[in-house]
Amino acid sequence: MKSTARLVAASIILLTFVGCGEGDNFNFQQLMGTLLPGSVEVSWIIANTTCSNAGIDEVELQLYLDEVRTYTHITACGDGRATISEVPPETYNVRLVGLSADDAAIYRAEYSGLLVNGDGGITSPPAPLVLELIGGTLELRWSFPAEFSSCAFAGVEQMEITINQLATGDSVLTAMYPCDLLTDHPAINSQGFIEITKLPTNLDLEIFIFGVDTVSERILFGETVTDVPKVGSKQVVIPLEPCNGSCI
Repeated sequence: MKSTARLVAASIILLTFVGCGEGDNFNFQQLMGTLLPGSVEVSWIIANTTCSNAGIDEVELQLYLDEVRTYTHITACGDGRATISEVPPETYNVRLVGLSADDAAIYRAEYSGLLVNGDGGITSPPAPLVLELIGGTLELRWSFPAEFSSCAFAGVEQMEITINQLATGDSVLTAMYPCDLLTDHPAINSQGFIEITKLPTNLDLEIFIFGVDTVSERILFGETVTDVPKVGSKQVVIPLEPCNGSCI
């Protein structure tokens, strides 16, 4: 009789848990101490551009445990999201890598502390991750015409630098920099420089440099076409010549 009473009581308790949990994502396996693998789904956007314009062919989703990559999945960039299934309950660090057509890593996004909690459901970061350009580095140098030895002698106050994709003309960078801050020892030589990072490494780039005077008129000009190394930096030297009224 006591055994029957205990069985009825246990049944009532179990049904109470089940009934209470129907509207609260109740999971019987969790109640019994069993954690289930789940799915990790991550979506993305590209910073300031699109997959096509950025040259991203595919995106690789990577999951890390203690700096060790444990899961990976590759899908087309245009899909906008990737999913890895059967992921054990743990806290993972997430990395997205944007790959060019030749498998170069050109964009990246990261998210730390994504918890797969064992309920067997889908886990995602709170918002789409933003893929940012990894890019390469150019050490961009320019030389003034022979008759000038510095920004002041040339009458240049600012350097206007424009970098475009050669094939499409799409803008990569347009910026103004104080000339004096960028010139190496102007009393000794007439060469200035600036290091530009996060440039696309899978495209030929057209670079324009203008020396701009105190009334914002372009008075010196130089241009070149170059690629950007995937590793390290590349030095590019551009001679500047007087515009003589011909700079646009």
